[in-house]
Amino acid sequence: TKTKALRRKLAPTNILRVNNEDLEFLRKKGLAVVILADKEFFGIWENKIVYEPRKLRDLIIEIKDNYLCTEAGKIGSKDPLIVGGKAAGLSELVELGKISNNIKTLPGFYITSNAYDLFMFKNNLNNELNELDLLTEEWIKKELIGGLTDQEKLELQQKVEEKAKEIYEKVLEGDVPSEVKEEIEKKYSQLSSEVGEDNIAVSVRSSGTGEDSRIAAFPGQFESYLNVKGKDSVIEHYKKVIASRFLPNAIVYAVSLRIKYLRRKIEEKRIDVKDIDQLLREDDTLRFRKMKMAVGVVTLVLKPIVAGQAYSVDPITARSGIHINASYGYGVIVADSSANLDSWFVDLQGKEILERRKGTKFSKYIKDDQGGLKRVETTKEEREKYCLEDQQILEIASAIITIRDYYRKMKNIKHIDVEFVIDEEFGLRILQVRPETKTEVSLEKKVVFVKDAGSAQEIYRGGITGSEGAVIGELQYAKTVDEVKSGVILLTANVDHRWTAVFPRIKGLITDTGDIGGHGASTSRDYGIPAIIGCNNACESLKKYSGEVITVDANNRVVYLGEAILEERIAKTEVWLEEPLPIENEFAQYEDPKEELEADWKRTTKAEQTKVIDNVRYIGRPNYPISQLQLEIYSKAFEELAKLLNITLRQKIKDNILYILFEDNIEIRRALRKKSLEELIEFDRRRIEDTEEFLKFSEEFEITPEKIERFIDLYTKVNMWMDIAWDLGVVASIWRDKYLCFVHPNYRGIFLEASKSEELSETEIRDEINRALIEEIKNNSDLEKIFIESEPEEIVQKLEGQYPEFYNKIYKHSEQFRFGPSVLSIKRPISNVCKELKKLINLPEEEYKQDYEELKIQISSMLEQYPTMAKALKLARNEVRRKETIHHLKYRAQWKISDKLFDFGKFLVEKGEFTKPEEIFNIGIEELKDKVRKYFKEYHIQLRKPSSSSLNSFLEHIFSRPNLSLQELLNRHYVIKDLQFFKLLLESLLEIQEGRAPPLELPEETIQTLYNCLF
Repeated sequence: TKTKALRRKLAPTNILRVNNEDLEFLRKKGLAVVILADKEFFGIWENKIVYEPRKLRDLIIEIKDNYLCTEAGKIGSKDPLIVGGKAAGLSELVELGKISNNIKTLPGFYITSNAYDLFMFKNNLNNELNELDLLTEEWIKKELIGGLTDQEKLELQQKVEEKAKEIYEKVLEGDVPSEVKEEIEKKYSQLSSEVGEDNIAVSVRSSGTGEDSRIAAFPGQFESYLNVKGKDSVIEHYKKVIASRFLPNAIVYAVSLRIKYLRRKIEEKRIDVKDIDQLLREDDTLRFRKMKMAVGVVTLVLKPIVAGQAYSVDPITARSGIHINASYGYGVIVADSSANLDSWFVDLQGKEILERRKGTKFSKYIKDDQGGLKRVETTKEEREKYCLEDQQILEIASAIITIRDYYRKMKNIKHIDVEFVIDEEFGLRILQVRPETKTEVSLEKKVVFVKDAGSAQEIYRGGITGSEGAVIGELQYAKTVDEVKSGVILLTANVDHRWTAVFPRIKGLITDTGDIGGHGASTSRDYGIPAIIGCNNACESLKKYSGEVITVDANNRVVYLGEAILEERIAKTEVWLEEPLPIENEFAQYEDPKEELEADWKRTTKAEQTKVIDNVRYIGRPNYPISQLQLEIYSKAFEELAKLLNITLRQKIKDNILYILFEDNIEIRRALRKKSLEELIEFDRRRIEDTEEFLKFSEEFEITPEKIERFIDLYTKVNMWMDIAWDLGVVASIWRDKYLCFVHPNYRGIFLEASKSEELSETEIRDEINRALIEEIKNNSDLEKIFIESEPEEIVQKLEGQYPEFYNKIYKHSEQFRFGPSVLSIKRPISNVCKELKKLINLPEEEYKQDYEELKIQISSMLEQYPTMAKALKLARNEVRRKETIHHLKYRAQWKISDKLFDFGKFLVEKGEFTKPEEIFNIGIEELKDKVRKYFKEYHIQLRKPSSSSLNSFLEHIFSRPNLSLQELLNRHYVIKDLQFFKLLLESLLEIQEGRAPPLELPEETIQTLYNCLF
């Protein structure tokens, strides 16, 4: 606190007597105080470098030398009050580069705030600054008191802008003091000599004393000029940068932030309205008289390949990791929001790219031979590929981590925002660093979201969340700043710094271009305005709705026509971990292949899947005897799998069990771990496609050469995917954990639920049916009483007698749990279903917490911005489902085909080829094909002849049972609702009716009894 007070006391042009107590305090703090009365300046510098005490005269000489211009490493070069925020940050990077090889900057020098003071003093502009402060404080005071109309606000803003414009013009007309000129010329000559080139090209960049600070970043508000050559040109552009301090956009931005800052202070300290005048006098934060403009002069990279911006945290969601945006050429295009950039998201350690998104990158800035830059179109080749290679991304991430850790240790700044360039000759160079202050990571946060769209029609979906929130208002499509009205949601192609003046009066923003680090998104976050940016086609799609009331949901990147119901509430949003929390996954922990092999051997041996044959370790796939036909198909499936993964799978058959060499088997997983996420998703897609095709094929399968060929092909594919299923699930879980380790454990389940898998597992399907049955029970008080008061067996009996229709629903539901075709096998599942329903009916009605559901919606929306993470979670979630569904689908199809092959086996028994029908499964693939080619025509002729079928035999059997009349038999099966029995009866009668089986000689009375029972 005392240091801050002394800084104010020692500010330039203030007259001060420093007492002995102050000097003693400063000495203990390691700070140097110098009084330079002739320059009207009293300065304070941190003195972190330990060296022998020197005479005060020597220290004064050094400070004098760096009074108007200084450079990194010199006294005052890291003080933002002297060199401004940008230059101070760059000086920190220079120091960091001395101990970190991955941090490299560009040489240059800084024109200090002292030079600015001298410029303003010599050109008689200090009184103008005081007048500007008075005008702005009139505006600020009325804003803080409240009751200001839009028209009054506009008039106050216009007065301030007019005064600022007056100062702007006087700065451009003013003369740079001779001593400042001399210092600039001297430093520029030294820089040219250092680089070894006359009149070196430089960038002349703003570095305001309030710029890039924790309170205000002033993103893109001040002018910077690139490709400036020659002393005179540098001096002229220095003046232009100073003048940009008074551009309307910069003035409005500063006033708006000061209002926001003071309003927060009033709320925190509960300051009364009548004390606002005193507050304005005492707190000079962001006051124009106090804010100075220092300027950085830095060598220009001559051949920039790519320029970009990087954050040590996602500035929108606060997700932990490195967010990188980049495009071709010079970095102007990154800041001015005029292009949609390539972007990447790298894990917190900088080792792996977790997300990537390709931008349009239609244009870039290159050096103009006449000076400055020019904008040109990118080539088709440039647009179609990412502007950076993966290795370059990881190099940038490494630099960001180094800078972030340094800032945390030295300045207690948690996150940073960095600008960089990659030069063809010099590689990666860091241009600037500043604190990332807009990201709020708090457990509880106010969230505005669309609670109910109601009758509002969705008219647009897409883009990027530039600033979170939701808003209702009139849409206005505008091409220029002057067109924009107050209180509208602005739709425009692009917003650069010239649009800043409209932000205090708009409610929302939609743009075609831009990225999260660009001017539009950054300024929207400063003003708390919901913004959807980088839409590409929003103007074309939405300009026809200009003048209409719309609802913008920036969180979900959706625009509605009309008013949707919005709700603001406190929601838990601290879902990202600052440091990754490892998730125990036995398959992800082994880096040593031998360790993984041994661990896998123990696991599979425990599951009784392994076997040692002749001192060689094998794994059974499957680990039980199978028929010759299956052996050949399974073996063929492994051959196809080896081709798919480009690995070797050595096989051995013993006792009709197919074994794979264990060392080869584990190569399946290793090969899958080398695959990209997209390749794994493609495998999953093909597996489902082939399995569903096999299931469909089973419905139309018949004994023909073509169908047998297709059966062998599809069955081989399905078995190949079965062979890969376990390992694909393992690798999917590794991908899942790679992302979830950055998510708080309390929210990992929500992330998986929000991953929007389209499928329901068998368990989830059963849960859906249970919920429907519970709802029906609760709607009938008598039925509910049965479930509450009775045991499961009693419930079954009562439902059969009193509620046969509901009993049939439970019967159908319980078939999913049935173990066989017998009557006994259905009794236990029916009882279990009733037991489960009884348990659920006694539970209190499930109430989902509102904030949980809202958070799930938010996370679902958030995942849309992280498509790779969403894909990884969806793949992992789907793999869990596959375990329940794929086997079921395969066997369902397999047994249908087996039945038809078995019938063909019967035919071959008649032909003398086999002694038993099942022998058809013990022949090889080629022999099966031969027999089908030889007999299929004759077999189909035989099928069309009436014959005694198995179903026909079933009828003969039930009608010939002694001591039991047909009516008694039917009644018995009806009571227990044996649906399988009646299904067989019906199919038998259809066979007879369609001429596929000979008619039975039955009495008319018996036929009538059958029809009465069935229909």
